[in-house]
Amino acid sequence: MMDQLSELNGKVEFFRRITASFNMNSIYHKNFSRPKTYRAQREEVYRLWDSFLAQKSDPFLSLYVHFPFCSDRCCFCIYQSDILRRPDQIESHLACLEKEILYFKGLFSRSSFTTLYFGGGTPSLMSEEQLKRLFSMVFSNFSFNGNGTKCIEYEPRTVTEGKVLVAKDAGIDRISMGVQSLNQEVMLASNRGFVPYPELRRSIELVNSQGFSDFNIDLMALLPGDSISRFSRTVEGIMSLEVPSVTIYFYKHKPNLKFTKLIPPEKYKRYQDYSEPYSREELFSAIRPIVEQYKYEAGRISPSMVSQLFFRKGHRPPISNPTQPRWSLKNSTFGLGLTSQSFIGHRVEYVSLSSDTLSFDGLFYSVREYSEMDNMRFFVLSNLEDYKTVDSSEFRASFDKDLFSVFRDEINALCSLGKAEVDGKNLVMLTKSQDELRTYLKFFYDQDYLKELSVSGTPSA
Repeated sequence: MMDQLSELNGKVEFFRRITASFNMNSIYHKNFSRPKTYRAQREEVYRLWDSFLAQKSDPFLSLYVHFPFCSDRCCFCIYQSDILRRPDQIESHLACLEKEILYFKGLFSRSSFTTLYFGGGTPSLMSEEQLKRLFSMVFSNFSFNGNGTKCIEYEPRTVTEGKVLVAKDAGIDRISMGVQSLNQEVMLASNRGFVPYPELRRSIELVNSQGFSDFNIDLMALLPGDSISRFSRTVEGIMSLEVPSVTIYFYKHKPNLKFTKLIPPEKYKRYQDYSEPYSREELFSAIRPIVEQYKYEAGRISPSMVSQLFFRKGHRPPISNPTQPRWSLKNSTFGLGLTSQSFIGHRVEYVSLSSDTLSFDGLFYSVREYSEMDNMRFFVLSNLEDYKTVDSSEFRASFDKDLFSVFRDEINALCSLGKAEVDGKNLVMLTKSQDELRTYLKFFYDQDYLKELSVSGTPSA
């Protein structure tokens, strides 16, 4: 027994090291195994979608339209975008996007999308006429069932009355605006342009004047140079404007991403030496009186504490675009635009890439296919990470297999360590912190993959 516990504790120490070394803090990056990967052409992607849709009578579909450019590259951003260097790049992007839409639209002639999201990048770098053209392409070729939001991201410095009107007239019903921080020093340290408060207030008033009942402000906590008092002032400054919802994202340091080459080294220095300036728990304690003062309520925190939504009392949060597959929604996302990400159920994910920048003929797709075992891992991990429990009857309904048989060794190990228990038909985690939970969830990862990763140093995501 002692030898077994010693071996299990050795595994736990290995899990701690590998979690820290490779920033493996969320299973929603699908980094728990090494799936089948390959390069595909558009004909093969078409067939994958065609096969999936033929088996589904009323699938939950989201449409994501990506704009792959920003004016600058922010140090904290992990999303796919390049710096816009010439105005004609936008025209090339729209031309490529139009061809992509025309090629794939037939797939969805008998289906409707629940949500629509225009993200990036910075879509509001487009002119009013370019936005009109974009909206026309999308709304004339795809249908929507009205059960979810149609949202676009606007950057405060690019908001004009005309751009807000164009979005409203097209049928957009939600605008999400990335502010991140009201502290100039924090923004400059992140290589992001600072928006003075009067200018931000003007942008928000422009959106409100057009009757957008759903309007969100994104903030980013835990950035270099930030502090509890600075971020609390940011939260108060935003909530005092009574926007319908505020989403706080928590920066998680991911050093040496490929995008950092777009950032001048002197600008990235604060991030190279990063250490977390305060904890999430300290932040929530500090802003609680502000949230209550301005009559906001907290929504459910996102998986892995990636973000926290706050909404005004009386404002019902809509169904917005899910960026990851969820077992509860059984959702899929069709992405358009260079470097957009798509997922077809829980079995296939792909990113659109190009060997010839912004050319439809140059597009290809980097595909990842997941096995049934991968999906069983994802089911268990996503439930344990979100709720710290997994229902064996739901597992059987999804896979026609017994949870406690498939993961017998993993469950026995966790129970032996006192980190899980079986409560009737449920497996329940007994970990005391998010970091501890992330470590012990590694028991459900593909162990051969983790060993390979420790040697090769190359994660799957």
